[in-house]
Amino acid sequence: MKTIAASGGAAACGTLLAGCGSPTPAPSGGDSSSVVTLDLTQPENQGLAAVGRALALGANALDPKGMLLYRAGETSVLAFSRNCTHQGCTVGEFQNGVSSCPCHGSQFDTTGKMVKGPAQASIKQYPATVSGSTVTIKS
Repeated sequence: MKTIAASGGAAACGTLLAGCGSPTPAPSGGDSSSVVTLDLTQPENQGLAAVGRALALGANALDPKGMLLYRAGETSVLAFSRNCTHQGCTVGEFQNGVSSCPCHGSQFDTTGKMVKGPAQASIKQYPATVSGSTVTIKS
């Protein structure tokens, strides 16, 4: 099992509105045995420490488009692919509770649900768990 620890570099962005740099290149198709972990005590991940906040990750071993994370509760984080279900463009980070696709304007809310087309499906969700100050995301 591979683990990507997003506790250094540009693998994670620390605030709801911050942009994201690219982390180390990821395998082209994602690896089903990979796990992404985030240490919420690290400065670049602290934006996800509070309920209602979000974080955008760049490409990683689970998803070459990156991920959007939303802190839904004290013990829950929702993790989504940044791959738009319309034509595969990379959706932006959450702003005011919505992620928008720069290609054709599709929008997705913090539950991953499509709220504006032309996309007709929700974005892919990954299982994520919170244990103390660690978020673990699996395929």
